[in-house]
Amino acid sequence: QIKNFYTFVKYLLLPFIGVNSEGGDDEDQKQKIEIWAKPPGLLSVLTKISFLNRSCFVNFHHIIGNTFRIVLTEHLAGEEVLRLDMNID
Repeated sequence: QIKNFYTFVKYLLLPFIGVNSEGGDDEDQKQKIEIWAKPPGLLSVLTKISFLNRSCFVNFHHIIGNTFRIVLTEHLAGEEVLRLDMNID
């Protein structure tokens, strides 16, 4: 239940915000704050694993307290063919 601005920002805005670096060398890099369509998750790099002999992308998200969410997805020809959502306490 969202009752105040803090809760709104915590659950519906902050998970979708990321910082993107642009530019060449370290001195010319510009940092941009962006709002993404999907939250980036806790993994810093795009991760792929083999699950049931399928190559799947892994997204790992913090929900609240000690609850986490792992999402495995497989994409073929640009379409999602497998999606497995797991909540872990």
